[in-house]
Amino acid sequence: MTIYRKNITTERRAWLKRYESETGFEPMCQKDIDSGEKNFYEAAHANVQWYESHTSEVHQSIQRNIPGEDEALEGK
Repeated sequence: MTIYRKNITTERRAWLKRYESETGFEPMCQKDIDSGEKNFYEAAHANVQWYESHTSEVHQSIQRNIPGEDEALEGK
Protein backbone atom coordinates (compact mmCIF):
# COMPACT_ATOMS: atom_id res chain seq x y z
CA MET A 1 0.00 0.00 0.00
CA THR A 2 1.18 3.46 -0.80
CA ILE A 3 0.67 5.94 2.01
CA TYR A 4 0.61 9.38 0.44
CA ARG A 5 0.41 11.38 3.62
CA LYS A 6 3.78 12.97 4.31
CA ASN A 7 3.39 13.56 8.05
CA ILE A 8 1.30 10.87 9.67
CA THR A 9 1.14 9.47 13.17
CA THR A 10 1.91 5.84 13.88
CA GLU A 11 -1.70 5.32 14.97
CA ARG A 12 -3.09 6.73 11.70
CA ARG A 13 -0.61 4.77 9.57
CA ALA A 14 -1.72 1.61 11.41
CA TRP A 15 -5.37 2.44 10.71
CA LEU A 16 -4.68 2.84 6.97
CA LYS A 17 -2.85 -0.49 6.89
CA ARG A 18 -5.64 -2.20 8.85
CA TYR A 19 -8.28 -0.77 6.49
CA GLU A 20 -6.45 -2.23 3.50
CA SER A 21 -5.75 -5.53 5.24
CA GLU A 22 -9.36 -6.05 6.29
CA THR A 23 -11.12 -4.72 3.20
CA GLY A 24 -8.67 -5.61 0.44
CA PHE A 25 -8.86 -2.03 -0.86
CA GLU A 26 -6.24 0.69 -0.71
CA PRO A 27 -7.53 3.66 1.29
CA MET A 28 -8.83 6.49 -0.86
CA CYS A 29 -8.74 10.24 -0.16
CA GLN A 30 -5.16 10.26 1.16
CA LYS A 31 -4.17 13.07 -1.21
CA ASP A 32 -7.14 15.07 0.10
CA ILE A 33 -5.47 15.10 3.50
CA ASP A 34 -2.23 16.58 2.14
CA SER A 35 -4.13 19.17 0.10
CA GLY A 36 -6.14 20.20 3.17
CA GLU A 37 -9.43 19.26 1.52
CA LYS A 38 -10.11 16.72 4.28
CA ASN A 39 -8.69 16.00 7.71
CA PHE A 40 -7.72 12.44 8.58
CA TYR A 41 -11.04 11.63 10.23
CA GLU A 42 -13.03 12.88 7.23
CA ALA A 43 -10.89 10.85 4.81
CA ALA A 44 -11.10 7.71 6.96
CA HIS A 45 -14.85 8.12 7.38
CA ALA A 46 -15.27 8.51 3.59
CA ASN A 47 -13.44 5.19 3.17
CA VAL A 48 -15.67 3.46 5.70
CA GLN A 49 -18.81 4.82 4.04
CA TRP A 50 -17.60 3.78 0.58
CA TYR A 51 -16.80 0.26 1.78
CA GLU A 52 -20.16 -0.08 3.50
CA SER A 53 -21.96 0.97 0.31
CA HIS A 54 -19.82 -1.29 -1.85
CA THR A 55 -20.34 -4.37 0.29
CA SER A 56 -24.08 -3.74 0.53
CA GLU A 57 -24.36 -3.53 -3.25
CA VAL A 58 -22.28 -6.69 -3.69
CA HIS A 59 -24.35 -8.54 -1.09
CA GLN A 60 -27.59 -7.59 -2.82
CA SER A 61 -26.20 -8.61 -6.20
CA ILE A 62 -24.93 -12.05 -5.22
CA GLN A 63 -28.02 -13.06 -3.28
CA ARG A 64 -30.28 -12.75 -6.34
CA ASN A 65 -30.94 -15.60 -8.75
CA ILE A 66 -28.90 -18.26 -6.97
CA PRO A 67 -28.95 -21.41 -9.10
CA GLY A 68 -31.06 -24.09 -7.43
CA GLU A 69 -33.22 -21.61 -5.51
CA ASP A 70 -36.41 -23.27 -6.83
CA GLU A 71 -35.21 -26.68 -5.63
CA ALA A 72 -34.47 -25.32 -2.18
CA LEU A 73 -37.94 -23.77 -1.91
CA GLU A 74 -39.67 -27.03 -2.92
CA GLY A 75 -38.65 -28.70 0.34
CA LYS A 76 -40.33 -26.04 2.48
